Amino acid sequence: MMHGNPLEKYELLLKEDTAELERYRYNAALDAKENIFRVSNEVIKGLIAMNGPSWRMFEAIARHIDLYPLRIKADDEFIAAFNQGKRYIPSEYRTVTLAAADYVDVYQLSNNTGRKQFVRDAISLYEESVELFQGDSLKVSRPINEIEFHLERRAKGAKSTEEVVALADMKGDKPVATQAARITFELNEKLALAMLFVVKNFTRLDNNIKSHLSPVANKLYTYLKMTMDSQRPVREQHILSWDLATWNRFLNTNYASITRLKDRFNLHTQITDKTDLTLIADIDREQKTGRAYTHFYVMWMKTPTHELIEQGKPVEKPSRKRLPPRPRVVAGSHAEGEWAKKCLAILKDFEDRLNALGRILPKADRDKRDRYNKILGRS
Repeated sequence: MMHGNPLEKYELLLKEDTAELERYRYNAALDAKENIFRVSNEVIKGLIAMNGPSWRMFEAIARHIDLYPLRIKADDEFIAAFNQGKRYIPSEYRTVTLAAADYVDVYQLSNNTGRKQFVRDAISLYEESVELFQGDSLKVSRPINEIEFHLERRAKGAKSTEEVVALADMKGDKPVATQAARITFELNEKLALAMLFVVKNFTRLDNNIKSHLSPVANKLYTYLKMTMDSQRPVREQHILSWDLATWNRFLNTNYASITRLKDRFNLHTQITDKTDLTLIADIDREQKTGRAYTHFYVMWMKTPTHELIEQGKPVEKPSRKRLPPRPRVVAGSHAEGEWAKKCLAILKDFEDRLNALGRILPKADRDKRDRYNKILGRS
């Protein structure tokens, strides 16, 4: 179930002027160069109850899918379905092929073990039957419709050949292979509808920070980051307190008591040690039934930048505001000077934030700054 009109955001796509979506596409491409990707909050909430390896594989898909495939605007099947008020995303826009080599590299897995894990995580995602979690508005029973495994066969002294294998051949007591060079996924149509063309209520995730985490810690970090970034007004500290059943569903565990959960829970230490968040976790002693405690909490905040630098942790790179386009005015006019001043103010703010992290303004921006100063008659 999805709240509101699920086709509403696609109306932007069908406008004659797609400049707004093109800006989102451009910014997403810039993010991707810095290993940052974005996922709809609706999708995070809808799928977060998946197990850790499944979530990690889904994130790999989210990093590679084209979120803003503007060419769909010319797809006759999509247009016909939309005009009838139907949900329809043609298969080509929700099909993604991942490479084992990339998966192993990004998540820092050993080559042989990692390539086997690549296959296991893919099968885990395909077989997921997603449960409803707290506050989700997207219900997807199966995230993946179809899956294919691409095997590379290499005979001695001959070139390698590719063989496409179905899921059934990769399972059982005697699978045809335990590794695959690539895997192709076709996403569930409802899931793709929620993922694509996201223009609001999404979370930017920095994989430079997340990829060092275990699958379950990575999933918790994602949920905390989404919660923190979506709360208004912005707060310095955040807290979630869940009962045992909710934690078991999130962690895919079966702890019999809150005390047992506390004894085994170490995700807060891992996330604090390896990311830009600082976590505290303990039994919530304000919530109990009789003498038994019923809730366990996690409190978190963004770690101050100076502490991250001192500890040698990855720091999320500051982003620069978009520079305003040059107005159609006469060169050397007052209006051109005012435009140059606005651009310089944006660059100065960006440079100050970079300097605080011990970084300098990129050369392209330094060149722009020189051009704006020249307009203003400054050397």
